[in-house]
Formats: sequence, structure tokens, C-alpha cells
Amino acid sequence: MPHIMNNAPWFGALVTHRRQSLGMQPNHLAHAGGPSAATTRKIESGRGATTAKVLTQLDTALQWSPGTSARALVAGEDGDEARALRRLDAVVSPGCTEYRTAAVRSRPTAQRVQTRSERTRRKILLAVAETIARHGAGGSIRKVIDTGEVSKGALYFHFDSKDAAVDAVLDEAAILSGSLAARPRQSATTRSADAASAAVRQYISDASGSPILRAEAVLWNEPAYTATARAGTYATLRATLIDILDDNPRRTDTAAAPDAIMAILAGTITVPGDHHGLADPHIADTVQRLITPVLRGSTLDDN
Repeated sequence: MPHIMNNAPWFGALVTHRRQSLGMQPNHLAHAGGPSAATTRKIESGRGATTAKVLTQLDTALQWSPGTSARALVAGEDGDEARALRRLDAVVSPGCTEYRTAAVRSRPTAQRVQTRSERTRRKILLAVAETIARHGAGGSIRKVIDTGEVSKGALYFHFDSKDAAVDAVLDEAAILSGSLAARPRQSATTRSADAASAAVRQYISDASGSPILRAEAVLWNEPAYTATARAGTYATLRATLIDILDDNPRRTDTAAAPDAIMAILAGTITVPGDHHGLADPHIADTVQRLITPVLRGSTLDDN
């Protein structure tokens, strides 16, 4: 029987490529009969659950013929989906196309192509993220070009528009969200408030060092991007906090405290600039000071 799970990373790259070619964001799939945005992001990262129901939903949302997703998941399957791999060059994150089906592994067209092009696209992507983090969504194309030291032609070769480049930043942030804001392991003596505080501090630490995540945070409050931007690490961290605080049998609420904490984050870390928001070296302490009363009032276990 073919081994399916080993092909999951390649399948995730293929789903990403197909979705982007249709001009869709992860949250758009659910409205087109596909899985939820959270499930889509997990699948695209190579870690999602690929049940029969989810595969059928993907076929519908991605406008594939019935059974396409299931065939693409099978290592060694040689169909239109496998041949589409030759186009996965500058579209998916570097490294994704190293996962190939057995059938296409030996084909020249299945090898990663345009390595220099991929590097250029990555450079542009980081320049877009850095520009957003420093100047907000209104940062100009000129600032992107100057930051990345790339030509305008190179930028528009890889991205049809500035909005497309911003969408690509959010796509990558969504992939990163799977490995960030992970719930800390709690011992029997760890208080819920301490665990929640640690999760927030860890997120800030990780995001502060990532232009992609700094840009995503700035876009949390940008009306044109709020829904998509908050479907990534915002949603992940909020779910983590709900999970942690829900473990406390003495809790006084379920989502009120996490929502209050996320509101504090949205009001502090989302300010663009070289010394503001996540670029502020004291931001973790500032957030900690603001969320402590919320946690004390919610958990009742800090006495």
C-alpha cells in the first residue's frame, strides 16, 4: 500500500501553489466548500490531517476533479498533480519542493528550478515584511526596493502587485504560526497564570526576531488585512491562551481573559517603526505589566 504521510509536505506545497494560482487566501477555501482556514494552514505546512472528508473538500474548493487530492497524496502517483511540481519554483517556501513523489523524483522537470530566482523572491519578501514592520501597510514600493536592494522589475516579476506581495508575507506568517506560541509544558505546580504569561513572552521573543511576524502583527490592525492577518499567529496564540486558562478549575471565564490579553497585544505590538511595537526592546516587559492584572483576575490562583 502506498505510504501517504511521507508525501504530506509535497502535498502541502501543491495545495499552496493551487490556492495561490486561484488568487485565494487560506480563509477563502472554507467559503468555497473547503476546509477551515486553520486546517488549510496545517495541510500547507505538511502537518495537517488529511481525512477523506478534508480531501473531498479540497477538491471542491481548489476546483480539482474528484479524487485529485487523494491521488496527489500517494507517493509515486504520476498524474497531472505530480507534473505540476515543475511550476513550484518561486511560489512556495524554499525547501518545500525538495519533497517529491517517487514518480517524479527522477525527472529533470521535478528538480528545484530557478534557485537564484527563489533567493531573489525571498529577498523581496523579507524587504516587503521589513517595510511593513517599519512603515505600516502604507509603505511605498520605493521603500521596498531600497530596503531589499532589488529592482522594480524583479519585484513585479515575482509579485503581480504590492497586495500580492503582502498576501505572500501573510501566507508565510501563517505557516510560521504552527511552530510559534506553542503551549508551555506545565508541571503539577505550574500556575495557569504563569503558563499563559510564558506563552505570551515566548511569542513576543519569536516574533521580535522575525520580519515576517513583525509585519503580520502590524497588519493585525490594518482594516484591509485584519481578517487574514489575525488568522495566523493571533488565532494560534489566542487558542493557546484559552487552552491554558481552561485547565484551571477555578477559572471565572473561558475566553474573556484571552481576548483581553490579545487586545493588549493588538494595542502595543502592532505599532510600526524602528523603535516601536515589537522593535521596542522593552516591549515584553511592557506587555507583561499590562496582562498581569488580567491574569490575576481570571485565574484566582495567584494568592
